[in-house]
Order: sequence, then structure tokens, then C-alpha cells
Amino acid sequence: MKKHTYSYKADIWSIGVILFELFNGLTPFHSKNRQEFEGKVEAAAYSLKDSVKDKLTIEAIMFLTACLQDNEEERKCVSDLMTHPYITMSLPQQTKLSTKAFS
Repeated sequence: MKKHTYSYKADIWSIGVILFELFNGLTPFHSKNRQEFEGKVEAAAYSLKDSVKDKLTIEAIMFLTACLQDNEEERKCVSDLMTHPYITMSLPQQTKLSTKAFS
């Protein structure tokens, strides 16, 4: 989109987009046209539906946020994501946590 060379962290971004769509049912930067899309991407203007956010753990939301950082330098690397609590916690641990503190 910005017409410059991207690193492997573009794939991290893609993971975030896919995960967002799996969680939310829509792409994170759903737009009517390219200009609106680019503006949303640059502003990192995405939001989960309240009904979805209420069902996700803090770790899930933090993982998603780590992947969808517009600035590549701020985006987590693969090794950071592989050790992220969202990945390392068991499903029963994940479901016991609440996102109420995150909202």
C-alpha cells in the first residue's frame, strides 16, 4: 500500500488481519473505497464488536493488537508472538480470564 519494501513483519500483520476476521466476522479495515481503507490502516482504526470483545481474553486482544501495529518497528516479531500468553496458555486458562479490566 505504501509502495516500499516490507519485511517478514508484513506476515505478522496478515496474521492479525485473519485473526481479527475470525473473531469479528469482518475485516478490521472494512471500507467503501481505497482512500477510506488507507486512512483506517494508517490510523489503526479498527474495533471489535462489543459482543465479541466481551468473549475474548485480555491475552487475545493484546495478541491481536501486537499483530496489527501499523508501524513495523512496533509490531512484535515471531519469537515474541510464539511466547505470547495467548499462544502459550491452555484453553481452560484462557476461558477463565475476563476482558472486563481491559475495556
